[in-house]
Amino acid sequence: MGGTQSLDHIGILEGTDKTSLANDYLRHYERVLSGFRNVPIQLLEVGIAEGASLRTWERFLPSATIIGVDIHTGCRRFAGGRIAVEIGSQADPEFLATMAAKYQPTVIIDDGSHQSAHVFLTFERLFPALRPGGVYIIEDVHLHHGICAPKYHAQGGITPTDYLAEIGRQLSTGDLDTGSADATKRLIGAIDRIEFIPRAVVIYKRDEDDIKTRLDYLFNAAQQADQPLTWFHLSRVLMDNGDLARAEFTVQRAITIAPDRVAHWPRLADVQARRGKLAEAIETLREGIRMDPANASLRSTLARLEGRL
Repeated sequence: MGGTQSLDHIGILEGTDKTSLANDYLRHYERVLSGFRNVPIQLLEVGIAEGASLRTWERFLPSATIIGVDIHTGCRRFAGGRIAVEIGSQADPEFLATMAAKYQPTVIIDDGSHQSAHVFLTFERLFPALRPGGVYIIEDVHLHHGICAPKYHAQGGITPTDYLAEIGRQLSTGDLDTGSADATKRLIGAIDRIEFIPRAVVIYKRDEDDIKTRLDYLFNAAQQADQPLTWFHLSRVLMDNGDLARAEFTVQRAITIAPDRVAHWPRLADVQARRGKLAEAIETLREGIRMDPANASLRSTLARLEGRL
């Protein structure tokens, strides 16, 4: 199989343009995929061309099932062994839904049409099917800029790099777009991190088991420390990861230890409001205002919640 050969060397032998002779993806992918090297995963790649990358994955990942997707029926000739081929268009939502239902890939690579609308649709339909802890790669994003733009970005609008950069902004600031649809919020919420490499982007999906283990560790450590600032910081981590019940407990604990710290009160109101406990959130803010009557931020938040109630 792959033996001790590097992924780039295997790619050169198989003739894919992902090697350092062309797009230079494989030296990055070797690091990204190293944890899956001998694991029986599914790797799904959109865009088969002459099958070189399928053969590369088959050699580099000796225990994996490789699924190639292409619109051209002639690509069926590449099926065999651990390689399966599906014929369909990434512009077809129903076909993508079928792929999402049929497979649970740990790795998805979009090397398909490279048209913006197709890239976005494929990501939005297939990323939810990606296994937790998996990676989603969008290749050739440079084609939407420079001399290639008229061909690959003729429809205008946002480019894939801008689209993913905006997601990265929301991730890095913790400021999810409140105007986004719930499906988009869930999509972004499932992303652990984004890595930009030359001409491609790697999106890592969160591993919920790892997250739960980490949160349990942090909660136990906070109990041992029992410091107000520790509890307060932990409440934000728990909120960011959707553990609202424990987030409410932690910020309440911070208030119990240090009730005079006004910054704790809007945090408690925030988590209570997220849990649908608007009346309690309003009373929490009123208590904060009694402690700091001149706090305009507390009054503004109170007015907004009272309007919702």
